[in-house]
Amino acid sequence: MSSTDGVVCSEADRLRASQDASQIHCLTRGESLGVMLIAETGVLSLLAVIYVFGIIIRNIFRRRRLSEEWKVFEEPTDLLLASLFAIDGIQAVGAIINVVWLHRGKVETGPFCEAQGIFKQYGEVGVAFNTILIALYTFIALWGGRKIRSMLKTAILVFLAWLAPLILVLIGNLTTQDFHGPVPLWCWITKRHPVWRIMGEYLWMWLGLAICILMYIPIYFWNRGNFVPQDKWWKVRVRSTRCSPIDSELRRKASIMLLYPLAYSIVVLPLSIIRWITFDREKKGYSEPTMATAATVLAGVLFASSGFLNVILYLRTRPDTALFGGRYREGPRLPSTVGGPRTSTWSAKPSRSISDSPASYICPDDRDSELDDFGRAPPSITR
Repeated sequence: MSSTDGVVCSEADRLRASQDASQIHCLTRGESLGVMLIAETGVLSLLAVIYVFGIIIRNIFRRRRLSEEWKVFEEPTDLLLASLFAIDGIQAVGAIINVVWLHRGKVETGPFCEAQGIFKQYGEVGVAFNTILIALYTFIALWGGRKIRSMLKTAILVFLAWLAPLILVLIGNLTTQDFHGPVPLWCWITKRHPVWRIMGEYLWMWLGLAICILMYIPIYFWNRGNFVPQDKWWKVRVRSTRCSPIDSELRRKASIMLLYPLAYSIVVLPLSIIRWITFDREKKGYSEPTMATAATVLAGVLFASSGFLNVILYLRTRPDTALFGGRYREGPRLPSTVGGPRTSTWSAKPSRSISDSPASYICPDDRDSELDDFGRAPPSITR
């Protein structure tokens, strides 16, 4: 073995790397440290996801013991969040495979490289699709005033969110040669397939980022009370004062569900910027790694932390549903912001009915208006 400039690689491997960087990349000491950090973050995310599913299994058996019911998903919120956590776990596995490169001191094509490329592409696209679903469900429920309660429709959409990435992975691997390879700190779609880099992954990640931002802005101002949706979803009345006619509990639920798309935006944006710069420099003929290792590693660590961040959000907010709630109790609860039954014997904590909202939540200019539970003006209001 030889060690030059911190690179630990055999002479044969160094020769291969100099001839074709798409087949093998010898890691420097600094790069090895970065690869280790990404792998550790992936382990953290996977353990967090496993912990959440432990809570889910506990709640399923608890509900079975107390109500003799084996129904797993009670409402769309359950299914959407469970799907997001599951795909977060798959994405985390893609980061954990970095342990192989850390052990070998090099990233090279082969079974592990192919596996990492598949896990990363499938997981990252799957997270994008599932996050888009959560953002759209939340927007439709809060801005459109329509709670989607159909478990069948939700299950079909979730199935498609899992099927679409699989189709992209299969088509890419079956129709191209050398689809996955070193890029260079991990394995992903090689620069020989620039179109597939966009169509096979980044298009959907950027689409998810755009949708999350577009959905978040109007809901944020709706939550503050600055925007009042009218009878048509594209029409809105704007208030200059910050006053919300919406029940505080409903506003809290809206904020909770919006945190997941917001977290996704924070995670995806840095890596997207780096990839855009990388693509541009590769078009100009640069063959060496085109971004500073520190920036690439930082973006990789942040992206690998997606599952961990989503679990932290879950633990801090605990959605008020049977599958994710913390304990059993009798009595009604608020409906989920994305639909589902209006009553349940399961709840994370007692909550107040929307109809019990105090008058302090009503803005002065809305006291004489018949606003609905979402603070929406009736059709008769003059626009």
